[in-house]
Amino acid sequence: MKFQEKAVSPATRSQRVFPRSWRRLAIGVIALLAGAVVTVSTLQAGQVGSVEQNPPVCSAYTEFLKGGQPEDISKCSELGRFLMRNADLYPLRFLMEYQKVFSTYSAYDVLIRGLIITMEGDAKKAFFILDVANTTTVAAYTKAGDDDRAIVYGALILRLKLLALRAALGDHASFLDTFPGVDFTALIGPLYAVFDQNPGRPDIDLICLLRTDNIRVPLRQVISSKRFLSCVSTSEMRYPYR
Repeated sequence: MKFQEKAVSPATRSQRVFPRSWRRLAIGVIALLAGAVVTVSTLQAGQVGSVEQNPPVCSAYTEFLKGGQPEDISKCSELGRFLMRNADLYPLRFLMEYQKVFSTYSAYDVLIRGLIITMEGDAKKAFFILDVANTTTVAAYTKAGDDDRAIVYGALILRLKLLALRAALGDHASFLDTFPGVDFTALIGPLYAVFDQNPGRPDIDLICLLRTDNIRVPLRQVISSKRFLSCVSTSEMRYPYR
């Protein structure tokens, strides 16, 4: 990412997992901060399904999350097969392939465009596209009943959007210093503390989620996996512009 800010000191950590009612409130806060207005068109843009409605996950994807390289992926979902086949692509190439294969029905189409423009360093354009991505993604997962993904993807996009705004405004961005930022541990519990380790690089977190998340398992299973944790800590991801 060619624009970023200094990491904000984390707030006091909560040590409890919040109930569903609080998670719904968190979604509302994120949507409000993002300026998100949920409309019929944004809901139609995201063809994601609730985890409970999805068929059993193939064993190859489970092995993939554990860091393995499964050979037989024929019984996996289309997205699962894509993730495993393209696991070794550099981030920019991966995003371009993801967009090419799934852009017609994925809630991530606008998000991927925003990430690519972020890599190119066009902060002003990235801000406006990420604004749309925030609305679309939060709306899609809220409709699907997947609160965790609505909160996590929404909050990470919000982080990235604010970084883009700060970069676009330059010397006039001092008012953003009063914004408290997003503390995942305080917002939805310590299971998601991984996203507070490097708050100045939400682009890395989002790219790694896209590289590992088949949308068929609980998100906590993805972010606690060896595959995801390796992705966010790999040195090449510090400079994802290939």
